[in-house]
Amino acid sequence: TTEPPMLVKNNSLSKGNSSLHYEQLNPGTQYAWEISTVAGPYTSLPLRLMNWTYPLPPNHLSLSNKGHSTKSLHASWQNPSGGKSHYTGTLLETKSQLEIQNVTIGKGETDIIFDGLIPGRQYTLKMVGVAGPFQSLVQTASDWTYPLAPLRVRLTSSKWSSDLVASWNLPPGDRDQFFLRFYSQQYPMLRNITIGPSMQNFTFQELLPGSQYFLEVAALAGPYRASSPLISMWTCEYSNCLTFIDAWPKFLAPVSQ
Repeated sequence: TTEPPMLVKNNSLSKGNSSLHYEQLNPGTQYAWEISTVAGPYTSLPLRLMNWTYPLPPNHLSLSNKGHSTKSLHASWQNPSGGKSHYTGTLLETKSQLEIQNVTIGKGETDIIFDGLIPGRQYTLKMVGVAGPFQSLVQTASDWTYPLAPLRVRLTSSKWSSDLVASWNLPPGDRDQFFLRFYSQQYPMLRNITIGPSMQNFTFQELLPGSQYFLEVAALAGPYRASSPLISMWTCEYSNCLTFIDAWPKFLAPVSQ
C-alpha cells in the first residue's frame, strides 16, 4: 500500500508466468506493484505500477430533520468495514432535482448537517465512496424539513346560519397540502378535509344553527404535520339568523320566481 507505505506480499515467479492475482485487499486503497527480473546474482531495475481497489459506498445512509427542524437536515451513515475511501455527497431538491449543495467528506466522518433549507420541502442526498478515479455505487436517502403551521387561523359566521368560513395566512416555505379537522362536541360529527397547499379558506356548509364547532388546520409535508391552535365558533341561533336575513336591503333579497 502507499498510504502508509507497507509491504503486502512478495512473490517469486518462474519463467513463463505472465500474471498474478491478489485477493482480500482493502477496498478504496491505493497499491503499488513492483516487478524485477532476476538472473543469477543480478536484479534489474524494478518496474513500478500503481492502481486503486474499488471503493465501497457508505452503509445505512439516512437523512432526518431530527423531529422538528424546519431549516436543516442531518445526514448520517456507517463506514464499511475495511473501507478507506472518502465520500462526496450532493443534496438536491427532490421535486425539481435542483442541486443545493455539494460536499466532500473525509475518511472516518459519519455525519453532516445541511443548514439554510426551506421548511416543508423534500430533499434527497446522494453519496458515493471515492478512491482515486473510481466511485462506488450511489446511495440515496430522502426526508422533508418540518413544515410551518398556518398563521392567524380564523373561523367566522357566514351570512347563512348553516355556514362557517375558515381562513388562514400561508406560512413561509412549502407543504404538500393542508388538512382541516372540523368537529362538534354537541353531537357526533367529524369532517377531515384535505385541500391544496396554496388554499387560504374553506366554507363548511349545512351546519346546525346555534351549535359550537371546533377547527384545527395543519400543514402536511411528507409524514410530518404542523398544526394550528384549536379554535371554535358558534353558528348563529336560527331565530337571530332569520332576523338578520329579514333586515337585508331589498335589492339583496332573493328574487322570487
